[in-house]
Amino acid sequence: MRIVPNPRGIPRIAGLLPGRESELENLNTLIAFADSFDPFWERETLMAAVCEVCGKGPSWGMSVSHSHRRTKRRWNPNIQRVRTLVGKTPTRMNVCTGCIKSGKIVKAG
Repeated sequence: MRIVPNPRGIPRIAGLLPGRESELENLNTLIAFADSFDPFWERETLMAAVCEVCGKGPSWGMSVSHSHRRTKRRWNPNIQRVRTLVGKTPTRMNVCTGCIKSGKIVKAG
């Protein structure tokens, strides 16, 4: 049995041991899955509740009921996806309604 490095630096096991072929196949399958694993927090296409102009984001606090039971909650800003003019090119941006009303952006179209 020998260990062979792959391009991402995770070693693979090459060679077969008698009677343990299925274990090696399972191990190589797990290593191949680890090579192709793409965690969602590393993707760049996530849309957060954040304004791209002023940076306004969510705020946290407590909901208080009539009996004064407190539970955690989150207030999100009113974010709209708008086509805006950046320079002379129209692009889509996530903008809060406060920035739209105040004229901080110029809508395209």
